[in-house]
Amino acid sequence: MFKFYSLRLLVLLFVVCFSTHTSNAQTGTDTSGLYDMSIEQLMQLKAFGVSSETEQLINALISTASNRPFSTRETPNIVTVITAEEIRRSGARDLVDVLRLVPGIDMGQDVEGVVSIGVRGLWGGEGKVLVQVDGQELNETLYGFVPMGNCFPVERINRIEIIRGPGSIVNGGFAEYAVINIITDAFSSEKQATVDSHAGATARGLTKYGAGGQVWFKQNQVQVSIRASYNDAYRSDREHVDVFGEKYDMFGSSLIHNQQAALNLKWKKTRFNYTYNLYNVATRSPFDSTYTNIPIFDARFENHRIALSNSFSLSKKWTLDPFLSYAYYKPWESRAYPGYYPYSRCADRTKIRLNTNYKFKRKMAIVIGSEFFIDRGRALIDSLPFISGKNEVMYYNSSGFAEFSWKTRFVNILTGVRFDHNSGFGNALVPRIALTKKFGHFNYKILYNESFKAPTIENVDIQTAAGIRAELSRSFELEVGYLIGRKAFVSANLFQVTSNNPIVYYYDADQNLDQYINGRGAGTRGGELEFNYRDSLFSLRFSYSYYSARGLKKIESAIVPGHSNLLLAFPAHKASLSATYIFPKEIACNVSAQFLGERFDYSSRDSLGTKQLTRIEPELMLNIFISRDNLFHGFDIGLGCYNILNSTFPIILPYANDLAPIPSLSREFSVRVRYRFAAQKTN
Repeated sequence: MFKFYSLRLLVLLFVVCFSTHTSNAQTGTDTSGLYDMSIEQLMQLKAFGVSSETEQLINALISTASNRPFSTRETPNIVTVITAEEIRRSGARDLVDVLRLVPGIDMGQDVEGVVSIGVRGLWGGEGKVLVQVDGQELNETLYGFVPMGNCFPVERINRIEIIRGPGSIVNGGFAEYAVINIITDAFSSEKQATVDSHAGATARGLTKYGAGGQVWFKQNQVQVSIRASYNDAYRSDREHVDVFGEKYDMFGSSLIHNQQAALNLKWKKTRFNYTYNLYNVATRSPFDSTYTNIPIFDARFENHRIALSNSFSLSKKWTLDPFLSYAYYKPWESRAYPGYYPYSRCADRTKIRLNTNYKFKRKMAIVIGSEFFIDRGRALIDSLPFISGKNEVMYYNSSGFAEFSWKTRFVNILTGVRFDHNSGFGNALVPRIALTKKFGHFNYKILYNESFKAPTIENVDIQTAAGIRAELSRSFELEVGYLIGRKAFVSANLFQVTSNNPIVYYYDADQNLDQYINGRGAGTRGGELEFNYRDSLFSLRFSYSYYSARGLKKIESAIVPGHSNLLLAFPAHKASLSATYIFPKEIACNVSAQFLGERFDYSSRDSLGTKQLTRIEPELMLNIFISRDNLFHGFDIGLGCYNILNSTFPIILPYANDLAPIPSLSREFSVRVRYRFAAQKTN
């Protein structure tokens, strides 16, 4: 059945992708294709006449949240948009610095020195937060992780859309808690190139360095973009103390290496892109104890991704949007270590999708789509097969989804549903309904979304005898926003998210087995506030977020005894600020700060070996970055000081285990340079 289904869809996909029929093509900009829109249509709309920068930001088209683009103020999710200019002016060193400006987002650590994302107090590391670049998902398919920290060159980012809340209707089984959509500046209408470099150092020496570049050009109707980067950075230059009191110096022993390359081609409405990424994390405390008498433990993540898409207009009202992708992952690769076997497995995902978008009238549309993918995992060491005893496993996933939108005078109504069937874990069905509207300066959103976390290859392989099911979440959200004049915008939201059957790692000491089980539940509720002000000389972004787990089910390993409102690792209170003032001669000064409330972890043991709960005091991280554009023609430079207060700002394990927190870098000074080659007009 699966082979027959995939064959029919694959044939249709290629017929559509490579068709050159254009007689019924619409003029203007197409907004129907989900992944095409993510790159092509995220442009800024003007409210009335010449819009202010604030109006442009809040009226930007967002396609990550639904199959049809809506403005930020009307899109059916809670969304934060961060632009390339904000990132550049802030001097952000990596994606972690950028995401810390977003309410409800924080970082947590896992084994082997790997860091990932928490959302609204809930751990999203194992495939519960989708991260994608230009429509391609970065989550590896063995465990679902996207490692954070020096993971993506921020110089290549054109904008980021962050959905805080479910996104499975559009984006599938990795989008349970949030979606982070990175959009690169892939194409330009002119011949253009940039090169950039950066370096950072603390009092102990060089801690960060890297370089990259990108070139765009257009020949006739073919547009080409090529980018590449190379970056090294230490996770920390401080002393790490494990739960047993053993210490090691992270300066020189916590290197994060990243290298990337990408090729993007566009011909009419056909797009092709290829991306390569290599990411290495080094540590001397990968699981519990610290090892100082052997080579540094190194976890390696490698992936290759290819995608082909098109948008095909059958009429002025009806479009087809086919998408084909292949991704190869070799994550968590490590050599043998005392007491631990090496890990060497790879996985690939072949995906085909077809969306059809029909507009009944200007304010009413329906999108119906179907998707099919094959996940395959292979053990690369014959003596270390999967738990099932096989060296290769394969799972099939088929899904169908529909979304109906209707814009009326008083409310925009969007309803949708998605159904997935997977040969490894069974079925998942998630609906949504959203009511949104903008009235002049005021807007509101009333949202109910369901989402799911699909078990990954290793989740299915290491399941208990009872089996493993998809993790299902329900989210209720209410947001109101107001445009103050034309330069300031404030929005506030309330949320509650609850998860059933959470997929939890469990170690069975009696049988010496790693296992994944479905827990009894998890959830948080709270509120978030965002304020944006922008004019030609000054911009300010401020956010505050709060969550509480009181009265909701909790994953046992995330409970903080004596603090029913908190979960391990993540603070209930978080605030961030980024303010930029532009002086004459294109000199800009940015001050940014992040505040985290009290947090808890298990970072020590008593004399009997019992884990001890440790309170981490509230901390403030303060940064400053001064930049000068066009110091001379095309040359930009920036100088920054990060963690001015020398705060520890540790990254904590979000479940009770034997990993001590990772301290942040101490006070770091940084320089960034960029050279933009003069654009050349094309024929």
